[in-house]
Amino acid sequence: MKMAEEFGDDLGILLVESQGATPEEAEKFCWGKKWMGNGAMWTTERPFDTGAPGLPNFVLLSNTGEVLLMGNPLAMHGAIHDAISAEIEKAQSPPEGSPKSLAKAWKALQHGDYDKAILEARKVAEKGGEDAEDATATATLFVAKVQAQLDRVEWMLANAYLVEAQELLESLSKATKGIDDFQAKTTELAAKFDSEEMKAEMEAAKAFAKIEEKLKEDGLDDKLIKRLAKFVKANPDAKVTGRAERLVSFGE
Repeated sequence: MKMAEEFGDDLGILLVESQGATPEEAEKFCWGKKWMGNGAMWTTERPFDTGAPGLPNFVLLSNTGEVLLMGNPLAMHGAIHDAISAEIEKAQSPPEGSPKSLAKAWKALQHGDYDKAILEARKVAEKGGEDAEDATATATLFVAKVQAQLDRVEWMLANAYLVEAQELLESLSKATKGIDDFQAKTTELAAKFDSEEMKAEMEAAKAFAKIEEKLKEDGLDDKLIKRLAKFVKANPDAKVTGRAERLVSFGE
């Protein structure tokens, strides 16, 4: 959990409950332990078998899916932390052998300046010469990174994470303002938040977010469960109410 908070979106964490609990039982347990509310994901389905004889056990994968480390995380905390830091630095740095002409583009990416990063890479590509192919591939890579974030916004909207979706969209809109590729999409998504229907949805989502934040801090507290139940009754048609109902069921 501490690593999820420290590294944020730079680190993908998938925690697997592998002792027979249902998804609902596992989620209820995690809320009770105050393990929710960060970037870590929980599942009851093993993505692959590590062959480990006991628990706890971990596998650390590289950016390209290669196994970097595996074993007991309690005995390898320092090594895990160092390996993660090195892999994040690698992901934010130009690939080995990348032309020096793309240094500005990669530096902009490190600072989250997607528009500058893409424009710098395209500028090198337009010049032609021996770096043009690498520059085109780099620009395409950067565009794909932005598109993945826009896809994330759409997923959040579809799954009633409205507050988080709006925050991410605002950040992306600023970071891509100079790139025509994304203007139509960001404008379309922004229009959804400006609609009359969405205003009511956002009010409910913000009210739910305040309760959920306390739930992350205090766990499945009876008073918070009662607040959630009142929220459900007051907002029967809101998209976020489904998430609230699920949490209420954990207190039953």
